[in-house]
Amino acid sequence: MGAGAGPPVVALVGPSGSGKTTLLERLVVEFSRSGLRVGAVKHARHGFDFDRPGKDTWRFKAAGAAAVAAISPGALGLLRMGGGEMALAEAVGLLGDVDLVLVEGFGDQAARCVEVRGGGERGAGGRMPPGGRLLLAVAAARPGAEPAPAGVPVFDRNDVPGIAGLILAAVGVRAGGGAAAGA
Repeated sequence: MGAGAGPPVVALVGPSGSGKTTLLERLVVEFSRSGLRVGAVKHARHGFDFDRPGKDTWRFKAAGAAAVAAISPGALGLLRMGGGEMALAEAVGLLGDVDLVLVEGFGDQAARCVEVRGGGERGAGGRMPPGGRLLLAVAAARPGAEPAPAGVPVFDRNDVPGIAGLILAAVGVRAGGGAAAGA
């Protein structure tokens, strides 16, 4: 996402089982505690279904609806079928008024990435995200044993405050919402 085109987006990328979901969840807690409104997007390459058989929205989908929305006083759920995979920018646009978006996956579409390593992957060291995306940091299970490209910091993946601080500095957002001074 470019400047002024919406909230900054940071993708957590890495192999399955590396700890991306856990780190993203912990970052959401950290940022929310500091007053930021955080959006989260999951790239579910193998599909998903959050609708329950027999419920009204499931029945609408089963009847052939191309899109189904459930709206309550405090929430909106949207399920859109077909039409190919939605681009990350389009999904971010659906999130509404947020200060920052954290994404699990979509490393090929997010401008900034944090690579998460669980320690058991082979050949994971020092990869750059595809398409020349900016690698902000590596969050590793064994930070002392994890190589990274020159100038890219390596964090213990449990150092949530440290990773959060680096992300905020990189995207120009300050705790409490809004752009940081001079950003």
